[in-house]
Amino acid sequence: MKSQWKTESVPSIETTINAQTTAWLSEAELAALIRQMAYPPRFAAQLHNLFADVPLADMERFLHRHGISDTQMRRYYLAYIKEFYPRPELEEMLL
Repeated sequence: MKSQWKTESVPSIETTINAQTTAWLSEAELAALIRQMAYPPRFAAQLHNLFADVPLADMERFLHRHGISDTQMRRYYLAYIKEFYPRPELEEMLL
């Protein structure tokens, strides 16, 4: 009997950012939001989860995989996230 469940692995960052949500946000969509400096309220939970819950090593792999520079990520963090979820170790990583 063939399984109805997806068999390909989901990148861990997607699992983490979408943990408490009903609207799924893919890594590619997340990367596009960061590049465009967009903050749609519909994905606020996922965006905050990225900066608050994703381990830094996984975040580095995400940035590299999607060609996002540390400067772009820092700018996004400062504009939308830091006021609510400051993360000093992330700030050090993005220097």
